[in-house]
Amino acid sequence: GGGSRGGAGDRGGGGSGVVGNTAAVAASKLALAAEQRCREEKAEGARKKHEEALRALAEAERVAREEADAKLRAEDAARAREARVALRAANLDPQRPDAAALKKNMDSSIKRNTALIKKLGRITEEGRAGIIDDLRKVNISKYVTEAVAAAVESRLRAADVPAAVEVISILHQTYPDFAGPLAESLPRFICPGAKAFAPSAAAALAAAAAAAA
Repeated sequence: GGGSRGGAGDRGGGGSGVVGNTAAVAASKLALAAEQRCREEKAEGARKKHEEALRALAEAERVAREEADAKLRAEDAARAREARVALRAANLDPQRPDAAALKKNMDSSIKRNTALIKKLGRITEEGRAGIIDDLRKVNISKYVTEAVAAAVESRLRAADVPAAVEVISILHQTYPDFAGPLAESLPRFICPGAKAFAPSAAAALAAAAAAAA
């Protein structure tokens, strides 16, 4: 009888030990899981902070770019206004060279005049510098009518208008007989049926060449 009781006690004690070990393992796993969650939460927090810092930096850079672009646009607009004011003043009171100076200092050849007249018929923003350079070197005093016809017939994009204004202004500031034909031809050309009034640049150039021959 006593032996039976002793065996049962041993089995009971062994069961308690197993339960204790299982509980310890479970507690250890819970602790590890909690620690893992803590590390993950910290990593997630750090990641979010990093992302927020990157977003803030990107936003600051965007604002800085926009402010710089706005400043550049304002400066460009101010320069354009100053250029228009200066151009208008020069057009109102042109300091024209006399005929002798034009003949002495500039090329009056038919070849250079023909090339320049063709360029005046294709005024573009990209070609502005080249045309202006030619206007400073070529004397077209004998071909003013042809220059007017070519400039009037030039097909302009919106981006080409400033170039056309500068080119026409230089012609006006150089040749006293340019503005009259321009004022007459331009309205007729831009109105319906204007082609019946405005002479063709090619025809006018051919007529002038024939007259000079």
